[in-house]
Amino acid sequence: MEASKLAEFLGTIARTGSICPLNTKHWKHLSKYVLENILRIVHENFDLQGKVEDSEILSHV
Repeated sequence: MEASKLAEFLGTIARTGSICPLNTKHWKHLSKYVLENILRIVHENFDLQGKVEDSEILSHV
């Protein structure tokens, strides 16, 4: 159940231009500031410590 909530949340982040620039096709092209902000938001909303790597989270944004 938490996995589907996380997936939905990541989709919301990806569609929110003030968090994630909509003109970027791949997360590796985002600035360090944007990446850190996305991870901070995700970790504030989900207890993922030791469960999911940050790169795995970002690959779904």
